[in-house]
Amino acid sequence: MVDRTENETNTASHGTTGPGTSTPERADKATSFDFKLRLGSRESTAALADCGTGEIVQLQPIDWESLTGLTSGEDHREYQTDSELQSIIVELAKRIATPEELEKEAQRQQRELSAAASATAAVEADASAIPPLPPTPPPPLPPADVAAPPRLVAPVLAPPPPPGVEPDPVDVPMIIEQTQNPSVESPVLAVNAAPVVGEAVEPVAATLPGAAAAAVTEPAITAPEPEPVAVAAVVQSAAVPVVTMTSNAQAIAAPPAPALQLAKIERRPDMGRPTKPVDFHALLGQAGLQPAAVKKRKKRHPFRVLFKLILVLAMLGAGAFYGKKYVLDKRWSAELKPFAEDVANERDLAWKKSVEVVELRMKEYAPKLAASVYGADPELDDLASEWRAVGLLEGELDLAAIGFAAAPFRPVFYDPNDGVIYEVGGIAKDLREFYLDDALAHALLDQHVSWGEQLTTLSPSQRSALLGLIDGDARAVTLAVIDPSDSELDDLGTEMADIANDQASSIGAMRSYPVDLLIGAGGATSGLFAPDVFEDMAARTDLLRGGVQSDAAVFDVPRGIDSDPISLGTDTESAGMMYWYYVLAGRIDDVTAWNAATAWNGDLTAFEALTIGRCVSATISTSDESGRQVMLEALTQWAAASPVESQTTVVPEGSERIEVVACDPGVAADTMADGTVTPWGFAGPEFDAVSDFNLAADEVARSCTVNAIRAYGVHQLNLAGDPSAATVVDDVQSACADA
Repeated sequence: MVDRTENETNTASHGTTGPGTSTPERADKATSFDFKLRLGSRESTAALADCGTGEIVQLQPIDWESLTGLTSGEDHREYQTDSELQSIIVELAKRIATPEELEKEAQRQQRELSAAASATAAVEADASAIPPLPPTPPPPLPPADVAAPPRLVAPVLAPPPPPGVEPDPVDVPMIIEQTQNPSVESPVLAVNAAPVVGEAVEPVAATLPGAAAAAVTEPAITAPEPEPVAVAAVVQSAAVPVVTMTSNAQAIAAPPAPALQLAKIERRPDMGRPTKPVDFHALLGQAGLQPAAVKKRKKRHPFRVLFKLILVLAMLGAGAFYGKKYVLDKRWSAELKPFAEDVANERDLAWKKSVEVVELRMKEYAPKLAASVYGADPELDDLASEWRAVGLLEGELDLAAIGFAAAPFRPVFYDPNDGVIYEVGGIAKDLREFYLDDALAHALLDQHVSWGEQLTTLSPSQRSALLGLIDGDARAVTLAVIDPSDSELDDLGTEMADIANDQASSIGAMRSYPVDLLIGAGGATSGLFAPDVFEDMAARTDLLRGGVQSDAAVFDVPRGIDSDPISLGTDTESAGMMYWYYVLAGRIDDVTAWNAATAWNGDLTAFEALTIGRCVSATISTSDESGRQVMLEALTQWAAASPVESQTTVVPEGSERIEVVACDPGVAADTMADGTVTPWGFAGPEFDAVSDFNLAADEVARSCTVNAIRAYGVHQLNLAGDPSAATVVDDVQSACADA
């Protein structure tokens, strides 16, 4: 675009120059022009005209093939501008191959030079024959809103000045305008007419439409002798001193400029073929350039990646596990949190995770309670036949009925099979709180001693012992947390009886062993964990974790927790002391049955098919000869009360053992003669007797007290309601304490 100087007045003093006009008058001060190359301008033609710079000169796009001499059919390459030098060196390196290839390249370059020289000579010959062209008036300007197509207007050459007059210097204005089509990305480049080599350049005047054109002249310039460049041919006529640039079509005939020539790279004849790759980094570094950094390919380590993946997964799994264990699993509901904290503080144990409490209706709760002890799918036929043979059951075995009979006396319980606490909906608040603490204590002990898992590996006698310990510990915790009075305990018993009456579930004479197993022995064995016996909570936990050898060590107070019964075989399936107490108590009185059961010192009991039917066969061992006599007499009374169909036999063996055989009499037989059985014998009253005077810790005083109570018949007095029973107990306690 043309940009004028600050001398604005000089533009009006210029005359027009054209064919048939005289030389314009010179101004006092010559106008000078600054030329700026504008590339990529999208200004319209009208916008350029408004600048007042004169006529718009548009140049046609230059044919680059003719300018550079590189045609589309020739083998040439384009080098990227971002790393041009590197690309050239790489290209040269590729061509350093064999002498044959170098020779071919030299021949090709020679052919190109010959063709270029021939084309130059032909163009010079044609240019001398071109006649002068008449002046062409400038085309009308298009409207301001219409983009004019790019055109090429050659500057008009003024006639030479008179002799002796020095021409003024003039800057030839040139305007570069890009086509208005936005889709065309190639800019149109205008090139000032190059002078002919060795000749003086004639003064040139620019015609500026719309204003008075000033005559400008330029002194002759002698150009050096560069390589020929494709330019528009300048033709001067004698009649009309005007020279116009040729069109692009005519410029095509001009001799093309020779292509980029690079020096030949030849290998010395005495040098061998290089064995090392070219150090392009060193070559480029010498020139002050650095090649693009090439990333070194990393070596793959699939096992290392696999190890990292496993490590990440392990960390995520550990985080999820510990997050669940120490955060999510310890979240208690607002209603249960106070109960859980009280139980944990009393037992001096921390919760490992929270426990869910689920409320059920009675018809759903009773079967769930039975399944927690007998399993979800017990072998009912064998179990029913065994219990009918020894007098623990009459008729069919209905676990649901057993559950209904036990539910009122245990309305909330913890199931170790799924780790959930279940409760009957709609029970009294104080009754619920009492048994909820009891169930929470069971759950807390299971988290620390895993008593639910231990039950699966123990014999029946050992299972009875472990359940007795767990029930006693949990009941002791509950009593310590609530600390109920005697009247409050009586109220709890009344509420449980009311629930049983409301359910109207009567299973007849089955209010014995099957039902008491569901209720638990907490009421009988809680005295074992009196503060003066197991004051150290850690010792209690160790006891539960290690277990005991038989239930006699738990329920028989004089025997002691460390007692070990006689083993009658390596695969002994001992039924236990409490089992034989319930067997005897179903047909004889409770006191006789209890005194005989406390003489027990091991047994081997099995249910098997014999020639006379499906029978229970057992070998019972006693602690001594006097105990054997008590046991033998009680079993003989029991066998006499059995139905004939059971074919029950009791035979002494040696001085300490008794053999018993009893078969299943069928569902129609009357197998039980006594429907009133004291739950868990008289273990509860005996624990109470020794704990009142703090005698439980003293083994001698403990044995003295219990043996005296049994000898004086205190249990019979209590069953009969004789008030003198309390007096006898006081006298026994005083005597044993002084012993």
